[in-house]
Amino acid sequence: MKNTFVKLLILAYITVLLITLVIFKIMFPGLSHIFYLLPWVVLGAVIIFLAVIGFSLFSMILSLYIPVFAVYTKELEKLKKITLKILNLFAFYWGKVFNIKREKIEAAFFEFNASLIKLQHIRVLPEEILLLLPRCIQNSECIHKVTINIENCHFCGKCQISEIVKFGKKYGIKMNIATGGTLARKLLHDFAPKAVVAVACERELLSGIYDSGIIPVFGIVNIRAYGPCFNTSVNIDELQSAIENFLGPNPNK
Repeated sequence: MKNTFVKLLILAYITVLLITLVIFKIMFPGLSHIFYLLPWVVLGAVIIFLAVIGFSLFSMILSLYIPVFAVYTKELEKLKKITLKILNLFAFYWGKVFNIKREKIEAAFFEFNASLIKLQHIRVLPEEILLLLPRCIQNSECIHKVTINIENCHFCGKCQISEIVKFGKKYGIKMNIATGGTLARKLLHDFAPKAVVAVACERELLSGIYDSGIIPVFGIVNIRAYGPCFNTSVNIDELQSAIENFLGPNPNK
């Protein structure tokens, strides 16, 4: 699926390229009436825009298939998020055209994003990692709410909160429950982490990765055995692997 997503991104870029050029061609006569040099100024801006998006896409694909080119900088991370936010709109469109289910494209995107993060070998201190969990991962009948303080968990074992809190403390990472995108953004601002591991549904993960700016976000889709937003769970092994990815090969367990 990762290779399929790359092909969709390339198709999306070609679509953006053609749409941008068509719009410019339509606007050209009107721009020249305003000021004779204005069309060329706009054309220059268009070329720069397409070149930057193209460079970003090319660097991501190159990193994916030739790991030696996989580097992390704040500038490249932010550019990557902007590029994916633009191209994903058209990638999902082309997926629909080719009868690829949205869920499969989303899964391919998260795999694509995770692969890039793994190849970049981003290493941070435990206290610089923020683990964000959805509210629905707590048992719905639990009276001890953990949305404000996750350590309010009483370790009854009816949900995975207790297990996550235990290994989170063992690693020494920061943990919190995010009840939505607004709170997630606030937590990013308050904690100022250098890396994030986020568990959520596909929609929340997509917007969270887009909005995280220079912070790399390792997204994990939650398991919804009882339907959306109700008593969800997460693959613990996948969660631990994501955390260890940022801590390096020998994390303090």
